[in-house]
Amino acid sequence: MKGGSRSRLGLALLLGVWAVAASLASCSPDGADLDRQALDVPATCADLAERGSLRVLTLNLHFSAIRERPRRLETISDFIAAEGVDVALLQEAVGGVLSGSRNSARDLRDALSDRHGLAFDLRTAVEDGVPGVLTVANAILSRCAVLEARTAALPEIAELEVLGHRFRLGRNVVMARLLVPKIGEISVYNTHLCARCTADQRRRQLVEALAFIGANEEGGGRPVIFGGDLNLDLHGADDAERALYGLMAEAGLRDAASAVTGAVGQLCAQPARPDAYCTVGVAEPTRPHSKRIDYLFARDFGGILAYRTVFNPRLDPTQTAVSNHAGVMVELDLTTGRALARP
Repeated sequence: MKGGSRSRLGLALLLGVWAVAASLASCSPDGADLDRQALDVPATCADLAERGSLRVLTLNLHFSAIRERPRRLETISDFIAAEGVDVALLQEAVGGVLSGSRNSARDLRDALSDRHGLAFDLRTAVEDGVPGVLTVANAILSRCAVLEARTAALPEIAELEVLGHRFRLGRNVVMARLLVPKIGEISVYNTHLCARCTADQRRRQLVEALAFIGANEEGGGRPVIFGGDLNLDLHGADDAERALYGLMAEAGLRDAASAVTGAVGQLCAQPARPDAYCTVGVAEPTRPHSKRIDYLFARDFGGILAYRTVFNPRLDPTQTAVSNHAGVMVELDLTTGRALARP
């Protein structure tokens, strides 16, 4: 049996076990699975007031990449340390015996501590699976102290097919409220919307995620970051799918890529000829057709200073693939905005 066939068979078996087990024991919604890992050294980002900016990364870790994971997490930790990333939004963090890790987001946090002496706070919100066997989660790593964290379940969609049977997958949105010394509070939201679903189904999830933001931020006046793997392709989709993009604007959230470039429709517009804004098809594996489905949105910051995709070797041979997604990194202005000043 060829290596690729073995890999696909192993993935099918892994998904089959997960789907059957998850149908028997689903995870608890609305915060019951929000996991906080205590730090020996408290996270702090006191230097940000002097720097005047916040650096944020979003990255889908690719849950089924088991053998490659330790090396990839080391590469990610080295990048975070070298680039001065302050907050990381992670999708497809995994845990359980079938994944080979208790919590891959915690493994990344530990790599940052062990390899670079960096203290990051971590919040993990399990989306689906069976604890101890296989779970998939969204997570937020923060060099700033987390004052509060919450999560909300999103509508479940039957998007996983195994042996002719379709299974519902849990999805969620996780929030971490951060304290930046001498600047104030910032709210960060991370989500992973359905992949194998219709535009209407994805809309239901996005509407719930934005409602969660609205409920938490009502009257708060804090700057907000919203991002993750939205599975929203502005160019390969129908009008109903493209209309979802407008929901972020209605919520006052600005796409970091369009803010920096002044464009939306031209970004990753030719799937067969990827540009620097495509996030899938440019990492591992590379594909003939590329898409932009990973996003970072922001509101009430002083501005969006920089945007770039990372871990995309198809476009930049000097970079290393760490997932089947490229990452998105932005730098946000903290010198003006609506952060609530605190000592």
